[in-house]
Amino acid sequence: MSAKEYDLIVFGATSFTGKLVVEYLNERYSGKLKWAIAARNHERIEAVKNELSIDVPSLILDSSNMEDIEKGHENDSFDTYYCWTIPALRK
Repeated sequence: MSAKEYDLIVFGATSFTGKLVVEYLNERYSGKLKWAIAARNHERIEAVKNELSIDVPSLILDSSNMEDIEKGHENDSFDTYYCWTIPALRK
């Protein structure tokens, strides 16, 4: 298995639930986990980072686009999300 750039990528980090996940990860796992946030819009990602005072990498990825999900999966180690999402999007 190849080394991944991130342990976890939070897709949809600008949504209400996504922000809660980002806040939780930042409070509990800052410095312990290599993670990034992802969304479709750069400005909204930056707004979330500013609102929550976090300094993590951000990626522009659209979770409704199969190519973007696969690109995100290439960079993280969290296979569970990938395994559950891909079959749902292919239906």
